[in-house]
Parts: sequence; C-alpha cells; structure tokens
Amino acid sequence: MSKRLSLKETAEFIKERDNFLILSHEHPDGDTLCSGAALCSALRRIGKRACCHNNPEISEKYLSYVENYLGEPEEGDICYISVDVADQKMLPYHRDIDIDLVID
Repeated sequence: MSKRLSLKETAEFIKERDNFLILSHEHPDGDTLCSGAALCSALRRIGKRACCHNNPEISEKYLSYVENYLGEPEEGDICYISVDVADQKMLPYHRDIDIDLVID
C-alpha cells in the first residue's frame, strides 16, 4: 500500500476484508507484539478472522501477552497487516509478499 489512509479510509479497508495475518518485525519487542495483539483482539471482536504470525523470535518475556493471538490464517484471501514495521526489510518472514496495510 503506497498511500496514506485516513482513519475513516482505514476503517473502510478493514470492513471490506475478513481474514487477517498481523506481522511483527524481526527481534520483536513489546511495541510490535502488543500492538499486533491489540489489533488482533479488536478485529476478532468485530467478527473478523485474525491472528498474529507466530514469529519464532518472540522471547519468553512477551509470550504470555500474545500467545492467545498467535496462529496461521485460514485459507482464502489473506490481508497482511504489518505493525510497527517501518520497512519491509525488518520482517523476519513474508518479505516477498505485498503488505496490504502498514500501521507504524
């Protein structure tokens, strides 16, 4: 996604999709993990299918905060959202996919 979206445009973008995978950066810290977990929780509360990518670099320090949100997306169209990732090169995986929404 190459253009900035307003809050209203972002809400409409999310409303039009149902299946989300939330991505964190390599060497994940509390910002990327907990922001992703909060987004995942919000998406689930509005009836969306959402999970956070199970980044193997998640430390024990943060695991208990995010473990209920980790998983793999259901089959079908997946909307990829990166959280706290300024550059796609910061992703440990999924560097070759098109990120649909960047929240940074």
